[in-house]
Amino acid sequence: MGPSPRREGIDEEYFYQNTLARFVRPTLQISHILQEVWEAVVKYQDESIERRIPIDQILMRKADWAEDIHVKAAKNEGMAIFNMRELGIPSCSCKLVHLGSPLPDS
Repeated sequence: MGPSPRREGIDEEYFYQNTLARFVRPTLQISHILQEVWEAVVKYQDESIERRIPIDQILMRKADWAEDIHVKAAKNEGMAIFNMRELGIPSCSCKLVHLGSPLPDS
């Protein structure tokens, strides 16, 4: 961290607010999408271990889990909003990241 620029020492509230704003809130805003990814990770975890391939590579090779992810993630929005409110973070659907439906093939 280095020496504090303040005579009083390190401002713990600053570090808390910085972490909340830079890491926690953005993650919470995509938690409904992460739920779908997590379910896919759990589904393919054994195969990843067995084949000794990183889980992200398995998910890329078996992308069927992401089909209609915009619909699946939308179903998780209510729980994401509830969880954020339980943490004391005011939230609504407008605060979440939304996935659009895929563009038609050309």
